[in-house]
Amino acid sequence: MKIFLGFALLFLSGISFGQSSKYEMTADSLNNIGQREKIIPYLEQELKAKPKEEILLRMLGAYHIEDKNLDVGEQYYREALLVNPRCAKCYMHIGRTYAMRDDFKKALEYFNLAVISDPKDGDLVLWSARLKEHQGDQAGALADFSKAIALLPKDLIPYLQRGSLQYKMENLDGACQDYQTVKKLNDQQKVIDTLLASQIESAIQDICNPAKPSYFYQRGIAYYNLKQYQSALGIYEQGLKKFPADGMTLNFRGNTYLALKQYHKALSSYQLALKNKQSLVQAIKTNPRFSTGAKPSVSKTETEIAKTFLAELHYHIAECKMYTGADEDALSEINIAIALAPDSADFPKGSYLDMREQISKKLASKNIRTH
Repeated sequence: MKIFLGFALLFLSGISFGQSSKYEMTADSLNNIGQREKIIPYLEQELKAKPKEEILLRMLGAYHIEDKNLDVGEQYYREALLVNPRCAKCYMHIGRTYAMRDDFKKALEYFNLAVISDPKDGDLVLWSARLKEHQGDQAGALADFSKAIALLPKDLIPYLQRGSLQYKMENLDGACQDYQTVKKLNDQQKVIDTLLASQIESAIQDICNPAKPSYFYQRGIAYYNLKQYQSALGIYEQGLKKFPADGMTLNFRGNTYLALKQYHKALSSYQLALKNKQSLVQAIKTNPRFSTGAKPSVSKTETEIAKTFLAELHYHIAECKMYTGADEDALSEINIAIALAPDSADFPKGSYLDMREQISKKLASKNIRTH
């Protein structure tokens, strides 16, 4: 299971200033009694009396950013920097305003200035890591997540986000170590996040437990994605020695043979997977990884997901049949695949129809030659 934390984390930051000033306590009181709209006028009134008070400038910047008044919020933080040029959080929040305007290059410049101003602040390093990951700099993000962990060894968030990144980078062993640490730290908290606990336990059981087939096929998928096909086949074989009838492992082994253009071996794996399709369906029912489609916002039922898997399986069988010259069987298989294929925007049904047309043309060409 991949645990994804939305990039909105970049834009949502609890308003905290690292100190408990009378201004912050008054703002908290107003917020607690449902008078949030009075906070900015209160702070502006106080600023008239103390126009160079850094904490007031920073608080006004934060509340304006929270209200999406980005230009005003940025200006207050720039004024705070004139008072205190080493204000690392000022650089960070100015960076946030650029990120919220989708100017991520400029945002990273300010995040870097924040880290330079206070390299011991793990939260600043963590924000930099998130932005680098969003920008596709996985190596840079990984390095920053590790720095944040060194600075915040008891905070589970850096471990959680590094674990998620390592999963994306196909480093499942590294992801497992981080997820195990998240579980340990979450269990030590006074108030345990039960939803997080459930998600982490599911991830651990999915990729970290060698007593389950998913331990092997998840690693096989990782090798496959890295195009390390022989390593993928090796881990699939290990899994099949323990779980010879596991449909998922057989299916993914078929994908690897198909990538290697070993069509007869791929076909054998796919046919065995189809023979053991009940284990495929059971994995879908019990594994939350399969609860969403290609688009995270699109929720699917177990039946829809199972039909999608089976459609793909018949599609690949048709592919293997076509490449090995069994065109009539290939046509039968692709028709089954099309019948199972869901009518959803994120499913490539067009490629299924294209394959049927390709097979039909081959058969028509054969018939012409035989008459």
